Amino acid sequence: MLNAQAEKLALVTGNVLIVGVDVAKKKNVARFIDSRGFEICKRFKFRNDQAGMLSFVRKILDLEQQHGFERTVVGMEPSGLYWEPLAYFLKEYPMVRSLSTRITSSAARR
Repeated sequence: MLNAQAEKLALVTGNVLIVGVDVAKKKNVARFIDSRGFEICKRFKFRNDQAGMLSFVRKILDLEQQHGFERTVVGMEPSGLYWEPLAYFLKEYPMVRSLSTRITSSAARR
């Protein structure tokens, strides 16, 4: 488990945009912070459909360009089935994704 944690921490070194997504059936909410923990902009709501996900990707690309981020890490907890469309959609874009699973979250609390 320590190796997995070290790998995840290595993803957020340098000038990295970190995006946390609360995934829901109809609307998702994303928060954007830098690798120091400072919020980059207000929360961003987007629909859990193709048009909404495309607006989410545009938002990420705009923030990367505005702030000069080297890369982006998107995290979401894969609960239920609602996270799958977003995860598959993001695979089409050249950004790093880090998914937190229930198993690793439970293990991290111990």
